Amino acid sequence: NFMTINLMREGSAAFKRTLEAVSRELISIQESPAGAFVTTPLTYPGGSAVIVKVSESERNFFVSDFGMGLEEAEAMGVTTISFSRYAHAIADATGTRFDNHSFFVVEASREQLAGAIVAVANASQASVMHTAFRMADKTNETDGLLFARLEIAFKGRPARIIRDAAVAGHSA
Repeated sequence: NFMTINLMREGSAAFKRTLEAVSRELISIQESPAGAFVTTPLTYPGGSAVIVKVSESERNFFVSDFGMGLEEAEAMGVTTISFSRYAHAIADATGTRFDNHSFFVVEASREQLAGAIVAVANASQASVMHTAFRMADKTNETDGLLFARLEIAFKGRPARIIRDAAVAGHSA
């Protein structure tokens, strides 16, 4: 048996280099003429990273999810109206704004920029996750209603209703 010994000490140069490398793996920045796109460590339910766009004005920064949260929700089959209902409440709770398309912070100072990026990313992710959970709840409710109706319709008949029946092959 070989034993691995970690020789990095907290505060050592190797430890600092390791943490810097990890931070670059967690967050990346891609610049474009429209601004910088910050890939955060957060993910949407579908697995894609939450990305926030940062643009600079003369004195402040504009931070937005550029509609990515809404696009993620729509890809799951959620309507814009359903998503917007939760998004407005989450925007109010996180100190961001939502315009029925994007989460954003209009004027963040340099001192507020990190907080604005975190707030927009969290609001976007939370809205998609909340909508996904709500959609799953509705699917379960619909399945339950269908099962209850089938039980009523076939009550007293020789047919059996099996909730989680195994079906072999797609043609069956």
